[in-house]
Amino acid sequence: MKPDAAAAMSPDDIELAGQLVAELVNMAANDPLRDTVHADCYLRQTRDRAHEIGVELDRLGGFELMVLACDAVRGYLTQLYGAEAGHLARGLEMNWHGIGQWRD
Repeated sequence: MKPDAAAAMSPDDIELAGQLVAELVNMAANDPLRDTVHADCYLRQTRDRAHEIGVELDRLGGFELMVLACDAVRGYLTQLYGAEAGHLARGLEMNWHGIGQWRD
């Protein structure tokens, strides 16, 4: 995590942020639409929870922490899908539109 994002966070908040990012990555790993004709709809069934996580990440560390979380998800998706990852991660970016300083 970048020092700026973690500077105002308590150790408990840093731990919680890590758990939330892990949950987002887990959503990508276990998306029921993965490897189906609907795989391009990442977050379709977990949209509400992903949005809640975005709100919590914004509360914990603001925009910088949200960027780090999105980058972590994109990195995981890149391992799974290669060039398709950018398109899939876009679903998370759009889901977070309007949370704090996040803009789609």
